[in-house]
Amino acid sequence: MTMWDTRLNVTDPSVRPFSRGGYRASEITAAIARVQLSKLDSIVNKTRGLKKILLSGLNKPINYTLQHVDDPEGDAGLSFSMIMKTEGLAEKMSAGLNDEGLRIGSVYNGGFPDRHVYSNWTSIIYKIGPTRAGYPWKDPSYKGNVEYAPDMCPNTLSILARALRLTLNINMCEANMEEIANAINIVDARI
Repeated sequence: MTMWDTRLNVTDPSVRPFSRGGYRASEITAAIARVQLSKLDSIVNKTRGLKKILLSGLNKPINYTLQHVDDPEGDAGLSFSMIMKTEGLAEKMSAGLNDEGLRIGSVYNGGFPDRHVYSNWTSIIYKIGPTRAGYPWKDPSYKGNVEYAPDMCPNTLSILARALRLTLNINMCEANMEEIANAINIVDARI
């Protein structure tokens, strides 16, 4: 039996979830994307402008550093991240910002299993294939023996546990950025 004989049957409830990219697009999705792509420059220009306003409104950080961005001019401005000095400070900053009306939390906190974080990729970490045949790890052509663990990258998990991230969008305005910067400045000075 080859892997092609054991294709994933999404209607079979015995098939376990498997981490993968789902990139198959329909014609309707493509038609919508085509129209959206014509708006891309205006969207990115707005979000870049919003992020610049936010960054310019921040005081010198006391308890955090800003996320490093290799190409600030190329940054689409879709998100803002700050890395707190400790996990405890991340919790305090998050709680303080919540009190100021800004809901923001750490990327990795042991709560909701965010599937963007490798430690939550159970199908990969525990080598659980999408079929009973155990593909790809039990495939006869696979000669590797890689081992994974949820805590194999402690530095990554530490950074993610200290990272507070905010998504910016085109419905926000200059006043929103000023309010966010003000809230961050107040809480950073207070904690």
